[in-house]
Amino acid sequence: MSTALEVKNLNKIFSSGALFAKKSSVHAVNDVSFTVTEGSTMGLIGESGSGKSTTARMVCRLLTPTSGNIELFGRDIVKLRSRAATQVTREVQIVFQDPGSSLNPRWRIGSLVAEGMLTHGIGTAEQRKRRVRELLEMCGLPASAADKFPHEFSGGQRQRIAIARALAVEPRLLILDEPVSALDVSIQAQILILLRDLQRELGMTYLMVSHDLAVVEQFCDDVCVMRNGQIVEQGNATAVLTNPSAEYTQELINAHPEPDPRKSRLRVENER
Repeated sequence: MSTALEVKNLNKIFSSGALFAKKSSVHAVNDVSFTVTEGSTMGLIGESGSGKSTTARMVCRLLTPTSGNIELFGRDIVKLRSRAATQVTREVQIVFQDPGSSLNPRWRIGSLVAEGMLTHGIGTAEQRKRRVRELLEMCGLPASAADKFPHEFSGGQRQRIAIARALAVEPRLLILDEPVSALDVSIQAQILILLRDLQRELGMTYLMVSHDLAVVEQFCDDVCVMRNGQIVEQGNATAVLTNPSAEYTQELINAHPEPDPRKSRLRVENER
């Protein structure tokens, strides 16, 4: 299969310090390289501060790399400007950990889901309205949800709305930044099954940021283990997380609690 995403020698250095104080720098991402095959799921795991979320945010252009290359379907998106860069925002979308912080509480759900389509000039008003209702139903919500406000939904339902919103502009790569960590375990499984079903139906490619090793092992095809801004190990997710070669990966596994048996529902659903 073809390559969806290729990250080469990616670096991000943050500078800190007051105006007249001595400045310091933090090498948040240090010479990171990996490849994601089209239609697959790559997981980025590691403890807080490992650089995984910073890496993901550079892929979707929320942060600018200090150096390195990010090739999306063969095109280096780091060097793009103006109109070409706007096109990238259609091809790469992100679903955040807390949908409550990304959904404007004053907007109705229909307007929130349609916002990206309006920004990119996709369809007429009537076509956008129809597409919003299709997306909501695709994500397991009634079409009537379009007329309601975010506070009228549970956390799991709001995450479904956030997924529908991300899909509205028909991206080819979806970044999942801790997409289920704020949800109850039973709801986590439902959202992960939804994401897997959508991937199969739409041919999506996923880049998942997570600290939950059980979720990564069951949901991801491949994994990169990050520590202090660097990749210490990468490969097939099951192989890496059951027989790691890096000492740090083993430490992560040892520190991780036993998985909740309810999460096995994801594996069962995937095997049907």
